[in-house]
Amino acid sequence: SKQLIGKNDFQILSNPIHAAKLHACEKQILRSKKEQVIEISQEIPTGEIKYFLCRYKPLIHEEEVVGLIAISIDITHHKYNESLQLQKKLKEEQLK
Repeated sequence: SKQLIGKNDFQILSNPIHAAKLHACEKQILRSKKEQVIEISQEIPTGEIKYFLCRYKPLIHEEEVVGLIAISIDITHHKYNESLQLQKKLKEEQLK
């Protein structure tokens, strides 16, 4: 979106620890020229925590990294369902 163009991780993410994690990941990709997939969480203005699966791939031209391609998918619903299943399993084990 236009709101993200020209901004770095520290300007986009409200949590500086997550921004530093992404920044370190990006630097590693630039050095290694290898794709990485990471999961991050982000608090949005409503206070809700959103989870994203981020795939970073180096853009290579003539054996040099000239940029990064980043795709993020909102996996919040999946994480919520995962958490509910885990809670259900724990309750079932406690009842045994």
